[in-house]
Amino acid sequence: MTSLLQKIKELVISVDAKQDLITETTEIEVFNITSNINFIDNIDPNNYNSISYTSLKYIEDSINSFVSQIGDLTTTKQDKLTAGDNITIDENNNISSTGGSSFVGFRATGDGTFSQTIAFGQTISSKFVVYAAQANSTFDTESGYSSGTYTIPTGYTGWWETTLKLYMLGYSEGTAQVGLRQNTTTIITTGNYQGERGDFTTYVYLTEGDVMSIRQEQNSGQYSFFTTRSWWQMKFISATL
Repeated sequence: MTSLLQKIKELVISVDAKQDLITETTEIEVFNITSNINFIDNIDPNNYNSISYTSLKYIEDSINSFVSQIGDLTTTKQDKLTAGDNITIDENNNISSTGGSSFVGFRATGDGTFSQTIAFGQTISSKFVVYAAQANSTFDTESGYSSGTYTIPTGYTGWWETTLKLYMLGYSEGTAQVGLRQNTTTIITTGNYQGERGDFTTYVYLTEGDVMSIRQEQNSGQYSFFTTRSWWQMKFISATL
């Protein structure tokens, strides 16, 4: 009898760790099973002879009822949810999100310099700035932009859209070329080098922790870094296609 009671208690505990299944219309009766086994708990296991037939019948009926109720509950309940980052679950199982952004990425514009010559191998993106309070239509949702580089934030490995616009003050075909850098590797190039243009929009697959920048890849280039003339931006698209 003791082992059977213990088993019932274990089943009750497992049900207590469950919550109502989340559906559009959930109406589930909550059974207070624990209080219904008090009678059985009070029986002396060393003196079963003192138990009447009526009491034994009551115990049998109670056990059958408990088993039936527990079986019903295990099919109409699910494991209790654990709130993740920026998620709250109140006592009524209402789920809500706080903070965070549905848009992940940044936009930086020129630092206001009218004319700047960038030599071969120099980092062009050091002239781009993310201004405070979203001034000049700039932003950085994950605080990954710093001193001309953008670090792909944790949790955002996948496909990114990146756009560069450079205002070239001096154009001479066959000279300047710029490139998008992924760590120490150039993965996209553009410019007026052999007919290329000084802007692009493309999609690249990147890994969290990658450090992105824009570098002068060929010769030198003369650019205007007014906030309305030159900019660089990146936006997370999807982890998978």
